[in-house]
Formats: sequence, C-alpha cells, structure tokens
Amino acid sequence: MENPIKGHASFLESIETTTLVIQQYTLVENIYGKKLEEENNLSKENWLRQDPNPLKEAITVLYKSILVYLAQVIRHLAHREACRILSNTFKPDQWDALIGTIKKHRDECDRLLGYLGQELQQSMAKAAREQSNKIENIRKSLDASFKQQLDEIKVTHP
Repeated sequence: MENPIKGHASFLESIETTTLVIQQYTLVENIYGKKLEEENNLSKENWLRQDPNPLKEAITVLYKSILVYLAQVIRHLAHREACRILSNTFKPDQWDALIGTIKKHRDECDRLLGYLGQELQQSMAKAAREQSNKIENIRKSLDASFKQQLDEIKVTHP
C-alpha cells in the first residue's frame, strides 16, 4: 500500500511548491513592474503589454503550468474518496510530472531574474522576507487565539 501514500505525499508537496511559486512571482511582478514604471514612466498594465518581454512571457508560461496543475487538483478532489485512493494507488507519480513542469518553468523565470541586477534581486528578497514575517505574525496570532479559546473551553467545561 505504498502507492496511495506516495501519491498523497506527492499531492501535498505539489500544493506547497505551487503556493510558494505563486507568492514569489506575485512579488516579482509587483517589484519588477514598479521598477519599469519608475524607469520608463509606464503603468503596470503598460509594462505587461510591452513586447518583447522575456520575463513576462516566462512568468505567463509558469502561471499556465500552475493553472493546468490546479485544474487537475480540482478534478482529483471532485472524485469520491475511493476514486482518489485508486488514483493515488495506480498513478502515484501523476503529481510529480505536473510539479516537475512547474519547477522547470520556475527555474527559467529564476534564470531570467538573474539578469535583472543585484539591486532588484535585493528588493525582491527584502519583500519576500517582509511577506514571510507578516505570514508568521498572522500564524502566531491565530495560534494564540486558538490557545486562548481552548483555555476558555477547558475552564467552562472541566
């Protein structure tokens, strides 16, 4: 019965990877767009339309691969549990192929980002740290709230 477990683990890993990629490239779009806006007096909508733009094209291909993955996830989750177990049993590597495609496109975007210069990369790294800190603060706040609610429940129902 290793296959259903492997299939489920691959599924969970692919969700985590996809979530991180979306977070990263949302920051990239915002920071890169701001930089182009400042340099060329373009709005974000205009820099997205500017051709040729290899980074924009690479990000678009990356997002397309993520959308294909998400469509597969929705289809998978729409099935009854027995069908999902069978799918994980007989096709345990189905998620690996999809996530491999996403990683390949992410690597191409990362390669193109390498050409943008140290200052822009530092801005993106700083924004990523700030976003991570905000997420961590929200998580801590939620944890504290849950603990407080549990303590209140324990007090009222010993």
